[in-house]
Amino acid sequence: MAKRFIDWKTEANGYLVKGMALSVILVMFLLLMMPRFEATEDEDKMAEASQVSEHFEFEEIVEEEEVIEEEPEEEEEILNQDIEVDLDFDNISIDDMESATIVKTVSATDAIDFTSGLFDTDDESAASVYVVHEEMPIPIKKIAPIFPDIAKQNNVSGTVMLEVWVKLDGTVGNVRVIKSVQDIPGGLDDAAVKALWKWKFEPAKSGGQPVACWVRIPLKLEYEK
Repeated sequence: MAKRFIDWKTEANGYLVKGMALSVILVMFLLLMMPRFEATEDEDKMAEASQVSEHFEFEEIVEEEEVIEEEPEEEEEILNQDIEVDLDFDNISIDDMESATIVKTVSATDAIDFTSGLFDTDDESAASVYVVHEEMPIPIKKIAPIFPDIAKQNNVSGTVMLEVWVKLDGTVGNVRVIKSVQDIPGGLDDAAVKALWKWKFEPAKSGGQPVACWVRIPLKLEYEK
C-alpha cells in the first residue's frame, strides 16, 4: 500500500489563510458591536445618576427680595380760602401739650357756635340737609395749644377762629381755619389746629341720637411770661 504524501507547507498556508480570514471577521464584528456597548454604558451611567438623584433633594436658591414698606399716607391738609395749614403731629405729644406755658382756652359754653348745622352722617362732604337738634356738642377733652417759639420771637398773640367737624362718635373729623392770626409754618394757626385735632366731644344729639356737625371754636393764644 502506497503512503500518502502530505505537503505540510501547503497545509500550513491553508490554515494561515483561514486564520487570517477568521481574524478579519472577528475584528469587523467587534468594530460593529463597540458603539452598542458604549451606548449601553452611557445609558447605565444615566440610569445610575437618576437613581442617585432620587435620594437627594435639591433646594432652589431664591434671592430674597428687599421688602420696601410703604410710608403711611400723610394727614389730609386742612385748607382755608386764604391760607394753607401744614399739620405735623410727629413731634407733638399729649404730655407736651398739657405742660405748655399757654393754657388759656375758652369754656365749653363759649366755645360753641350755636348757629352751626348738624347732620346725621359722618361725612362732612355729604352733609347737605339741616337736621333739627336738641343738644349741641360739648368738649369733654381739651388739649391746650403749645405757644410756638416763632410767635414768642415776633411777640405775636391773638385768637384763632377754627371750624371743627365733630363726628358721630365725638372725635374730630376735620379742622379749618376761619380767622387767622399767624399763618406762617409753625405759627399760631398751626398750634391751634394741632391742639384741636386732639379734642374729644360729646356729640350733638337729635331725638336722642348722635348727629355730626360743624362748630366754630375760638382759641385764644397768649404767652404767659
